[in-house]
Amino acid sequence: MVRMNKSGFMIHCKAALPVLLMFALCAYGCGKKTDLHKPIEQVKSEVQSMSASDLEKTAQAYAKEISVKKAELGKVTDELKKLSPKDLLSEKSKSIKERASRIGSEIGELTGRYDVYARKFSEKGGDLARIKLAA
Repeated sequence: MVRMNKSGFMIHCKAALPVLLMFALCAYGCGKKTDLHKPIEQVKSEVQSMSASDLEKTAQAYAKEISVKKAELGKVTDELKKLSPKDLLSEKSKSIKERASRIGSEIGELTGRYDVYARKFSEKGGDLARIKLAA
């Protein structure tokens, strides 16, 4: 049912709300997400029942996140390179080094989980070129 309000805007009643809710739920639930904190053993267990399509999507999500983290690490490394030798030994570099270390650890965690999804995807006949990590 469509009605016009006094200012001329169309107000969609009854039909618009369910359509918007369905769209919102799909948009929220359709994306595959990465999880740094999920134990590797849990990931290994979960992949056993995943379809090749789900494995591919999840591995792609991890590959994308790894790429983002590598770019972030590159920026932090550039910050360190800009520091003078004196500043590298001072407190000034401490937070930058800690960020670089944290990002490096996150890349390692993400890569470990990516490897589990990629291995299972390959076992199910998936083409690894479709989920390849950027160099």
